Amino acid sequence: MAVPIAFKDGCSKTAPALLETIVAVEVEMPEDKIGTVIGNLSARPGMIQSMDDIPGGVGKCIRTEVPLAEMFDYSNHATPTDARTRYLYDAVQALR
Repeated sequence: MAVPIAFKDGCSKTAPALLETIVAVEVEMPEDKIGTVIGNLSARPGMIQSMDDIPGGVGKCIRTEVPLAEMFDYSNHATPTDARTRYLYDAVQALR
């Protein structure tokens, strides 16, 4: 009985917030797959940071930041585009 009362009291005196992990994503793909990859990344809540040429002229590298929860099924969407599409991600920060 005391726990729910203490929880409500604590929440009313503070500003609790749920944090979401944001990951930095890099996707390397051949130039003919850019539209497919950008469309897939744009469908997720996130922001494309940059698009650069891969040294050697073999394709493009797109850098974006996306909530981690939106990336769990990304490999299922990235792999069918082309076997040469490669992606990696790393935790950046936790946001509200």
